Amino acid sequence: MDLKPLLDAASDADRAELTILHNAHVTALSGVQAGATEASLRTYKAAQEALERIVERLTEKYFPKDSDKSPVFKNRAEAFRHLVGQGYKLGKSKFFK
Repeated sequence: MDLKPLLDAASDADRAELTILHNAHVTALSGVQAGATEASLRTYKAAQEALERIVERLTEKYFPKDSDKSPVFKNRAEAFRHLVGQGYKLGKSKFFK
């Protein structure tokens, strides 16, 4: 699962939440690999579902499929991160002028 486009486009709060859930997923996976107990499998499944939910929610928020729904940004920094995440080659100095 490639999270880079989401991390680049997300606000600071959304990026933090996504990072925390991704780290929880990786930690739970390590627990399963160390020894697959019923508890470690439940933990892994819960972490995986939580990560999938946030990825789906943030994908809909920052990369809407409906062309009439464009994302709204709180400030220029969020808009800059979104455009860079979309693949635009922008410099901060040019963008913020």
